[in-house]
Amino acid sequence: YENIVLSENCIELKNNVALDIWSVGKWYMVDKIYNFLSPNIDSFTINFWWDIRVKWKKTIQLEDPYSSDKSIGSIEIINGSIASSARNKRKFWESHHLINAKTKSSQNDKLTLFVTHKLSSLSDIFSTALFVTPLDISLKILEQTPGLEALIIGSDGKMYKSTRFNCILNTVKKWL
Repeated sequence: YENIVLSENCIELKNNVALDIWSVGKWYMVDKIYNFLSPNIDSFTINFWWDIRVKWKKTIQLEDPYSSDKSIGSIEIINGSIASSARNKRKFWESHHLINAKTKSSQNDKLTLFVTHKLSSLSDIFSTALFVTPLDISLKILEQTPGLEALIIGSDGKMYKSTRFNCILNTVKKWL
């Protein structure tokens, strides 16, 4: 923080400091682009590395947690967004990028999850937040947050789906 200087319209980074705004920057951009296009265009899809926001409706395939070229089902998004988090993305050694802040280790009680909300910012934030918290807490957060819907696949292959996550799943199986 000592090497980041904020002024009225500028952020200055000193001593070769770099900021990674991938997650925050990505969903912020999706919502900004949506708001820019929306008044003049009736139907469109914005897809920033699978953080997707749709005006009108679009069927989105739900990626299999073990094979990125396969689908476990689909969901129709109408004037909303979908984001996902999965432990098979951005792996290193025996770990992955979704870290529980308390344990400082990769959270491994889930394989993948998909989150929908009207805003891309909230679907993306909650896809990470729900993944990095223990499953029982994730389920409590999900039931207490209006407008948030999700499908969570636990590491044991068990699925947890909120009431209004209106997906169609392929042949039901365990993903082990």
